[in-house]
Amino acid sequence: MQKNGWRLLCLMAVFLPFSAVADPLADGVAALNGKQYPEALRILTPLANGGDDEAQRLLGEMIFKGQGVKRNLTAALSWTKLSAENGNRVGQYNMGYLHEQGAGVSQSQREAIIWYTRSARQQYVLAQRRLGEIYEATDMKQAQYWYDQARTNGDEVSLRRYEALTRTIAEIEAPLREAERAAEQAEKAAQRAAAEEEFRREQEENRASNGNWAAQGIAEGLTQFRRDSARVSRIHDRAMADIQGEANERARRKREQEARLRTQETRQRADEARDAAESRTKLAMAEAQERMRQAAPAREASAASGAAASPLPLYQWTVKYRFRSQPGRPSEQDARDQVAKTRAHQETLFRDAVARHAAGKHGKASRREVRLEPVACHNKSSDPARPGWQCSQRADYAVSSTETSMGDTVYTLDYGPGLN
Repeated sequence: MQKNGWRLLCLMAVFLPFSAVADPLADGVAALNGKQYPEALRILTPLANGGDDEAQRLLGEMIFKGQGVKRNLTAALSWTKLSAENGNRVGQYNMGYLHEQGAGVSQSQREAIIWYTRSARQQYVLAQRRLGEIYEATDMKQAQYWYDQARTNGDEVSLRRYEALTRTIAEIEAPLREAERAAEQAEKAAQRAAAEEEFRREQEENRASNGNWAAQGIAEGLTQFRRDSARVSRIHDRAMADIQGEANERARRKREQEARLRTQETRQRADEARDAAESRTKLAMAEAQERMRQAAPAREASAASGAAASPLPLYQWTVKYRFRSQPGRPSEQDARDQVAKTRAHQETLFRDAVARHAAGKHGKASRREVRLEPVACHNKSSDPARPGWQCSQRADYAVSSTETSMGDTVYTLDYGPGLN
């Protein structure tokens, strides 16, 4: 009986349709697309531990974005690297992005290019396009190659950039092509002159018996020909050098102009981000002061009547934001911007926690009061020519918590490749 049951089970496994077989990875992806993050983590984690490169890639992205779990750049980097080393082309692209941005790892464009190239060789369009963008500033031929690969795979953005770059290369190479044609014509003219002179010399040699004057004339003619040939060669070399120098100068000016435009755009975006961060900080401080002002009469009345204290304990959180740049870059203002950006992100998390608690949902903080110190910067580098800025800022929060495990906490948020 047991044998027959086992045979029946085997036959059912063979003849069941493919759609009836469970696919945990597909279930995990469906849960992730449906924003059911805890369910997606429950399904994908054992798959990733078992070596599934796609599950490893998805788990790394969820941890990087903080979906269903606290955001952790180190853990996100670890899962993403496993996925990339197992041959996942999207994971390889993500590794290139992490290295290029310096997220959880030291910033390195060289490492970014290595991972982007591995992904691009597996025909991943985003990696091919990003390689084109990186190489466009240093190696137009390489950039043209990767844009061509991406447009072949159907990327419209790469198609437009490929066409624009092809026109630019043609404009740069046009003078060189013209110079090559001129050199080729000069060489042919010199060869014809040499052939004519050789023919003339042979005829003169045949008439050498008529007198030494003929031999002398041939020798003078050959000498003059050599002088003319040398002069033509020098003129040609100078012309080629002038054309090449002019083409190089035009290309250099164009690169400088593009670099200036990119720098202006970057500074403008940084200024906008700084203004937005300062506005949000001022608004948060104003809100905190208003809440403290409104709460003051209630606290005084409670103290006067001897009423019991709030059932929620009050804790103090101190957050220290620090950013330290590599020597020589970025500037002091850029370091200040990084501190403001990190603080603005944490302020968003605080506001979300307060909003969730006010809506009756789970949250740690029911209210908060903030005291913000000014940003302090100083040069940590011993080389005056290559300063390395470290900027820091302290913010104190008074938080009523729904969790007795919160305690008085001091956080230090470090950011930047130069921090030890």
